[in-house]
Amino acid sequence: MSALALDELLSAAFSCWATMMASMDEQDVEALIEMTFFIIGHYWQNFDGRTKESANSLLAGLLDRHLQVVTNYSNQLPSLGHIEELEPFAAKIRALQPALDTRERFAVFARRLGHENPGVIQQALAELVKYLATDQAYLQTSAISEQPDSIVALLERSLLDCAAKYNGWNPEIARLCAKAIGLVGCLDSNRLDTVREQQQFILVYNFAEPKETTDFVAYILDTVMVKAFLSTPDLRFQGFLSYAMQELLDRADFKAAVEMKGEGLSEAIYRKWMALSETAKETLQPFLSSRFTVQALKYPPVAYPIFSGKMPYAKWIRQLVVDLLQSAQNHFSSILFEPLCRVIRVQDLTVTEFLLPYVVLHVIVGQDVQAGQEARSFKTRITAELSAILRYEPPDNASYSEREEVKLYYQVRLVPWYIFLNNADHL
Repeated sequence: MSALALDELLSAAFSCWATMMASMDEQDVEALIEMTFFIIGHYWQNFDGRTKESANSLLAGLLDRHLQVVTNYSNQLPSLGHIEELEPFAAKIRALQPALDTRERFAVFARRLGHENPGVIQQALAELVKYLATDQAYLQTSAISEQPDSIVALLERSLLDCAAKYNGWNPEIARLCAKAIGLVGCLDSNRLDTVREQQQFILVYNFAEPKETTDFVAYILDTVMVKAFLSTPDLRFQGFLSYAMQELLDRADFKAAVEMKGEGLSEAIYRKWMALSETAKETLQPFLSSRFTVQALKYPPVAYPIFSGKMPYAKWIRQLVVDLLQSAQNHFSSILFEPLCRVIRVQDLTVTEFLLPYVVLHVIVGQDVQAGQEARSFKTRITAELSAILRYEPPDNASYSEREEVKLYYQVRLVPWYIFLNNADHL
């Protein structure tokens, strides 16, 4: 997928994609059909003649061999209507689409915004903005009715989640989200409310207990790393994620458990593997036998406090998390932290921001008796770090972007840490 963004690899990459789609069964085609339509619609202008013929053949094959799948997803497929040469296919798909009222269309857009691929999401947002700009009647009717429609709140929740997920590294998605939210308008929170589903993993034994550590690996793979791998367009980040996922699967014994199919002592870990989402298992399966390697790295010592008013947030959080990952306090954390260091020094901060609270608390309340003095040392360092952040005020002449940058420091669960650090001696 990432190779499609490189002009010199576009034709070869699409040829591979078309061959893959032609050889898949119906279930696999269903999982990739939205992405296939996005790829064709997005890259069409860059296709050479042979690649365009291949795209035409692929679309014809999908409509011929997998008509039911195309019909089921006809309202969710990225539009091809903007491409004159593909208008015959676009017309056939429009004919398959069941008639939807506005409420049903909002529900479809909300589902499309939850796709793991940012390109598919961007296309959905562009279509949503266009739709909202031409049809405001339903929103206005809902706003003045005694009982506003909950589907409007669902759509707004999807837009907010999408904007938060891609803020900082995909400005076009953030821009389209803001535009769509503006078109939806201000919702009355006293009459409409939606709760964001929150998933959390609480470490009780601080990586000192093998079962809990295995559960943590399963959690970070399923809810963080696989999603980042599927959504990132950054080849470098994808490569480091590949290595890290390969190593975590091996070091947490998932690889051995799957090879043994849960026999003997591997039964408990195999059950955890089977409990992963289908998407996660399909994505992780190749990394059970992959052979990615990386060069050894030496990380220079970091002087605390790292924070300074002039340091970009991304640079600060990467330096902090990498330094903390070098300070594993017990056997299991030292095994896991090494491969995780590889996914920190890249542009995407998904894994970095997830790990931050875990590694901060890990080094402070480390269970290794021999690390007691080191833990106290880190308590002093982290306290100095948080104090520097909380005491900082941007200058009066700071720009809007600089003030927004400062807010990012305050939004990373800083206050709970500060309270914990100042009361840790009494716990």
